[in-house]
Amino acid sequence: MKKVALIFIIVFWQFGCSNIQKSNNNCEELVMCESGNLYLTSNEIGSIYVDGEYTGKKTPSFLSVAPGTHKISVGLDSSRLYLKRSITVTDELQRVHL
Repeated sequence: MKKVALIFIIVFWQFGCSNIQKSNNNCEELVMCESGNLYLTSNEIGSIYVDGEYTGKKTPSFLSVAPGTHKISVGLDSSRLYLKRSITVTDELQRVHL
């Protein structure tokens, strides 16, 4: 039974999210994993909002956001801090740290 589980894990690792390739926006991303044109991080884990709307994601995370100016916010889980920044999003991958 342990051998079957080990084989399953190895196969999943090989064909799951382990293949790295160059995407059309010149960034390395994991195939079949997250992608987008915005990679948002913060010092602590927090809920991500775009233009005041909750995205359902937490930092760190990739987001697909339409090009233009947007208000990006993170509500930190461990405190009552709400970090905000207005940014201009393009089709190219941008890394934003709040």
